[in-house]
Amino acid sequence: MDSKIATINVRGLRDRTKRRIVFNFLRDEKIDIAFLQETHSLESDYRYWRSEWGSEILLAHGTERRCGVALFFRRNFSFSILRQHVDPEGRFVYAHVSHAGKFFHLINVYAPVESVIDRVRFFERLSEQVLRPFVLDDLSPVFLGGDFNTYVSRLAKSTYDDNPDSFELLQCARDLLDLQVEFNLEDCWQSHRNDLDRGYTRFQTNPEVSSRIDLFLTSVAVRDNIESVQIKATVFSDHCALSFVWRPPAESMSTKSPYWKFNSTLLDDVVYVDEVKRAIATFKHDNANLADPVLKWDLLLVHLRGLTISYSTHKKRMQENANKALLDEISFLSKALFESPDQYLNRTAALHRLTQCRSQILEREEARAKAAMVRARLRWAEQGEKSTRYFFQLEKKRFKEIVLDRVESEGRLRSS
Repeated sequence: MDSKIATINVRGLRDRTKRRIVFNFLRDEKIDIAFLQETHSLESDYRYWRSEWGSEILLAHGTERRCGVALFFRRNFSFSILRQHVDPEGRFVYAHVSHAGKFFHLINVYAPVESVIDRVRFFERLSEQVLRPFVLDDLSPVFLGGDFNTYVSRLAKSTYDDNPDSFELLQCARDLLDLQVEFNLEDCWQSHRNDLDRGYTRFQTNPEVSSRIDLFLTSVAVRDNIESVQIKATVFSDHCALSFVWRPPAESMSTKSPYWKFNSTLLDDVVYVDEVKRAIATFKHDNANLADPVLKWDLLLVHLRGLTISYSTHKKRMQENANKALLDEISFLSKALFESPDQYLNRTAALHRLTQCRSQILEREEARAKAAMVRARLRWAEQGEKSTRYFFQLEKKRFKEIVLDRVESEGRLRSS
């Protein structure tokens, strides 16, 4: 199976509902390794977030309002972390990973936005603490991604189109280009897409500015193993998701549960309830001569189960198609707002429609997030915590301590 890797600036993960929406997005896109920036994580969040995600994560913590980066690995993605390094300031996280017999370096970064000198120092620190000690003498491919907050060309920002002479290659951009040369890295988007495709990854509405500051710098040696480089709009951030697929394929085993459980939210679906009522009436008419009430009940349950699965599958497919249509429209409108001349576009109407689309899909994702919370509570109620060997031994020891094998009565010891 191919490995899909993506980078997204999520603009905060502390809100529980938003965290669910982001996790659903990563699962829907079947992303095996996610580079997330501006997570705003704290040390106390690790166990809870890992439990919610359901698989391994690596966090470099920032504060509740700034910084923080993370690597999220998809469940069933078999891998081993050979070496890791996290930045105490929450600006980068590094992992040397083994997967399907292959070794590679993952480096997720969030460069400072405050000033050029801060970015210059950041790239220097990244080189000294990660790239030179871990990457320089290693032949494993490198995937360096994240929010670099740096414009490496005039095409990386829409405002330079109006005044091309205003563009200046700043020192931080020169340092980033030097890093690419020193460690034999290339811009994944530029090497796989048409040079005329700007590949904007951030769309700001006030003021109207589009830019490409989210990058993937990958080893030149794996250029032929990278496919499907794409940018996809998100509803939870003003940054898009930049992703690619890396070969060779990686096999993974499915762990889908063989058991089926009824989704109780269907009881609020008027169409489904009407379908069930009609199905029951039809079943009673067709099986009026069936004498055994237990057999009739079991047959009805089997019939309703098949109807429910079929209806739920169709409903899910329709919802996915609707979500895809909304996301496609968001991507189209976002791109049109910053690339189409004013005489060919009603900007007020386009912005209004963009806001509508974002609101609609956000409502859908919030509903999905709440459903995920319900399922989590259900699993807890059904399974709870698993008792460990330690607690069994502790209980056994306490039992031995409270057992009375003899008592003193009238000055004599009596035993059973």
